Amino acid sequence: ATAAAKAAERERKRLQRQQTDKRYHDTKLLIRKYRQLNEYYQNAVFSRDNAGEADVDFEDIMRSMGRPADEEIFVESIQKNYITTRIIMAHVNKMLECYQIMCERSNRKDDKRHWRVLEGLYLTEDYTTAEEIAKRERIDKRTVYKDIDICAADLTALFFGVGGIESL
Repeated sequence: ATAAAKAAERERKRLQRQQTDKRYHDTKLLIRKYRQLNEYYQNAVFSRDNAGEADVDFEDIMRSMGRPADEEIFVESIQKNYITTRIIMAHVNKMLECYQIMCERSNRKDDKRHWRVLEGLYLTEDYTTAEEIAKRERIDKRTVYKDIDICAADLTALFFGVGGIESL
């Protein structure tokens, strides 16, 4: 019984580590794809009513898809993805605001730099390379990626709450 209990506990810890690793991976993916997801969040068209607001002519799009332009169009999967993305991005944007405040209020220069690196590499509309950031911050290029890893670990806790922390 003792051996079975120890085996069950090891398995529980392994699954917890695996879940934490997945959340960390998801956080890094959200950070890397932030610009694209934010554009989708702000500009997605998922119904005929919304299509009128799009820059592209709706009728041309429908003809290219082989559907009549007067057909009632409402793509459920796109709507579900839009709603999911909207919820996630609203949360991510709020947590990024919190993280920015935390970093800027910190007394540690490294924390302030972490935010600048994250923002410059992944969040701003203007693309900046790791080399440019390293030069601007007077750090090694590898430090840029180490800073991103630190940000991802911090943001995992903000994005996922207690579930983003490996152990309590």
